[in-house]
Amino acid sequence: MGLKQDYIVKPMKHRDARPFIARHHYSGGSSAFSQATFGMYEKASGDLVGVAHWMPPARGVCVHFGRSDIMALSRLVVHPDVPKNGASFLIGACMRFIKKNQLAGLLVTYADEGQGHTGAIYRATNWQYDGLTKPSYRWENASGVMRSALAYRVSEMKAMGWTRSGPYKKHRFIFHI
Repeated sequence: MGLKQDYIVKPMKHRDARPFIARHHYSGGSSAFSQATFGMYEKASGDLVGVAHWMPPARGVCVHFGRSDIMALSRLVVHPDVPKNGASFLIGACMRFIKKNQLAGLLVTYADEGQGHTGAIYRATNWQYDGLTKPSYRWENASGVMRSALAYRVSEMKAMGWTRSGPYKKHRFIFHI
């Protein structure tokens, strides 16, 4: 059977997606804020097997592109048991929904070099490569959960036992709706 016959993608509440993201994404979590969140469900069981979490980009991204109608793909997570191309199936369904409902005119996402990601999934789904970001640091705790170094004070993170790692660059990709 194929992805279209066995899976469905639909909007979901971000609060319901957060446990799945925490369990299956390398970062161990996601922002509490969401602009749009989509779940990929197995039709037969109704089980959640993938999540795409979209949010407004950092202000600098809007300045860089000179526009405000941008959505950023913040988390893309697919359960390891989902067949090959499951992530591209999820991304494609999200992009069609965003276009149909005119939620954005430009999409942006990143592939983290610090995780060995190259952006192959974005290239495969026709995103345009837009170069590397400036290197940045991140915080990691003993369990491997990650947080942006920009969001927290150094003294607070050190007091909680987190360590700073990096700097890492990310590959930026864009898609014009």
